[in-house]
This record gives sequence, C-alpha cells and structure tokens, in this order.
Amino acid sequence: MLRNPKKLITAVASWVDGPNKGESGWDIGEDEAEITPTRSSIRAWEYYKMSGGGLPYEGGYLNQPLSLLVQIEAIELIYSTIQFIRTKDSDWTLLTPTQLDIVRYVENS
Repeated sequence: MLRNPKKLITAVASWVDGPNKGESGWDIGEDEAEITPTRSSIRAWEYYKMSGGGLPYEGGYLNQPLSLLVQIEAIELIYSTIQFIRTKDSDWTLLTPTQLDIVRYVENS
C-alpha cells in the first residue's frame, strides 16, 4: 500500500517532462510506503529498462530488496503511462483503471 501515491505520481510525471529537482527519498515500511524518486532510484530503474529487465544485485528476482522492486515497478508504471498519453494517437481505452487514475491526477495537478 502506498501511503502517498499522489506524491510519487507528481514527482515521476514531472521527471518524465523535465528534471526532478525535488529532494526526498523512499520510506518503505512493512505495510505502507511514502515514496518520491531520488536520483539513485531513477538510475536503478534506468538500468532495469535499458538492460531489458536486468536487476542490480546478484541472483534472481527473489534476491533483490523488496523496496527496490517496488520503486522500479512504480516508476515504470507512471513513466509508461505518461509516455503513452503523450503520443499523438494514443488510444486511452487501452489504459488500466490505475493508469487512468494516474492520468487524472497528473492532469489536475
């Protein structure tokens, strides 16, 4: 459960459209998280994206810290959603309900 998903959505959406100048980090607890991407989080996601799913730590998926996996997946969801709606002929009926919530939030912030 994300404690403040709107903060993450805004931060990643801003980063997609330009440099993220915010200063905060990821606070992932047992049951909830407060997250805003930091430079290192973005770098981990970039590595994951550019390597075709490669993870930074040795071993497989289960050997990665859960917090890292949450960060990568959250950034990927928001990034791909924003990139999709920025395309000229995007078909918004293909978006999931979560992606539509992201779009609504970004458009209203």
